[in-house]
Amino acid sequence: VNNPGLCLLEVDDRAEIQGQRWIDLWGEHRDKPAEALRKALAGSAARFQECSRTAKHHLKWWDVIVTPVLDAERRVEQIVVISRDI
Repeated sequence: VNNPGLCLLEVDDRAEIQGQRWIDLWGEHRDKPAEALRKALAGSAARFQECSRTAKHHLKWWDVIVTPVLDAERRVEQIVVISRDI
C-alpha cells in the first residue's frame, strides 16, 4: 500500500497492516474481493465495487481493479490492485 492509500485507509502506521493478506483487509465484505482475486490468479482482470471499514472504523466505498501481471510464459507473476475511493 502506498502512502496515499494508507491515508485513505486511515492507517497511521504501515506496521498496522504490513504482513496482512489483502483479502483480510475487507473484513466481512470479502466475497467480491475474493472472487476478483480468484479471477486474477487465473489470468483475467476483474473489477468490483464494495465497502469496507477503515482503520478508524469509517465506512468507505471503493471501486477496485485487480489485474494479473503475466511472465513470458503467460503465468501469473504478480497481482496489481488499484482501489479508488468513491
